[in-house]
Amino acid sequence: MKLFDKKIEGPNIELIVIPRGGDKQDIVLQAAAIMDFTPFEQTCPEPKPPMKILKGGAREYNLEDVGYKQALSRWGDQKVAWMVIESLKATPGLEWETIVPSNPKTWLLYIDELKASGFSLIEIQRITNGVFAANCLNEQRVEEARKNFLRGPQDQLVDTSGPSTEQPSTSSGKPASDSESNPQESTQTAGTT
Repeated sequence: MKLFDKKIEGPNIELIVIPRGGDKQDIVLQAAAIMDFTPFEQTCPEPKPPMKILKGGAREYNLEDVGYKQALSRWGDQKVAWMVIESLKATPGLEWETIVPSNPKTWLLYIDELKASGFSLIEIQRITNGVFAANCLNEQRVEEARKNFLRGPQDQLVDTSGPSTEQPSTSSGKPASDSESNPQESTQTAGTT
């Protein structure tokens, strides 16, 4: 695929920089956009709510079931953990010690492993936010891109034949008026001249 004759290639990569003061080297992680969620969905299918029978024999899903809500919450946590682990695979040389990417029972340990490696809770949140940004799950970044796109054509205008600013006054020295905004004012001005 091309956009303005430029080939679009590869997933989005977000650099996550964790500063380290003194003589310590800053930590730079790379989070790549996940192109396919099928491996997660096959390993961890979304939980289904149980059925309940209503009066008259009608059946419907019981979305208020406590066990279902707990399972759905755990599934959401596993999905975020999988996304972090999967996205950070783009970081050259990164190795997990307690995480086995193919074993969902280990995924939720990623926070503990990051803490054990010396990351603060705020730094862990920064890493997670970087993963979300790589996967366009950051509304602020989407809004910035939208504004840049909408602003783009205006920024590309070089010079026009018209004045670059509004004329502050007429040749008579009186302030220029916007005749479209106040028709009465333009009629009064025309009548007094």
